[in-house]
Amino acid sequence: MHHGLGNRNGEANVLANLGEVQQLTGDYESAVANLTSALDLYRSLGNRIGEGNALHQLGTVRLLTGNFPAAAASLGDALKLHQRLGNKLGEANAIRAQAALQHLTGNRQAAADGLARALEMQRALGNRTGEAEVLNDMGEFIWDTVTPAQSLEYHEKALLIATEIGSQFEKARAIEGIGLCLLKAGQAGKGAARLCEALVIYREMGVPQARRAAETLCRYRP
Repeated sequence: MHHGLGNRNGEANVLANLGEVQQLTGDYESAVANLTSALDLYRSLGNRIGEGNALHQLGTVRLLTGNFPAAAASLGDALKLHQRLGNKLGEANAIRAQAALQHLTGNRQAAADGLARALEMQRALGNRTGEAEVLNDMGEFIWDTVTPAQSLEYHEKALLIATEIGSQFEKARAIEGIGLCLLKAGQAGKGAARLCEALVIYREMGVPQARRAAETLCRYRP
């Protein structure tokens, strides 16, 4: 529709939104194709905010598929562009994504510092969704490095926010994190029950995180 009407910016937005949904549901090849098309359109139109957001989304997909060099390039470009534009929300989101890349490539202190900065920015912006996302990241990043209680605190805070704002995905992430913390603390029954809650939400949403939760349940179910 947007293409037929000559609304090129609308077409770019549709492609970007479609790519985001495909990323969420694990269709990464299609996500890259649509996000790349959106990026090209935004650039041709001079829409710098759209360009920055598309770069961030592309970087996230490349991160999820293990293409770390490409992810670093896209996320670095997104961060620099948002900073030049003074777009604090875009900057905070790019910093959060960069922290995930740093965590996966073994630079855990830089990841922790990045998440702390992203959390501060999201709170300053009043972005409750972003705050829940970062808190869940903080909990996940330390699952295997600290005592369960430290990770549990982050996920419990994320759960309160996600429930309040109605974010099902972040709610499921928080419940999954709480379940894993309980399992590691030796509370197998309670932990498995929480993981089952998360699994139901993930499956209803049709997202690939359902597989992770199911595999954890298989390993730990009493």
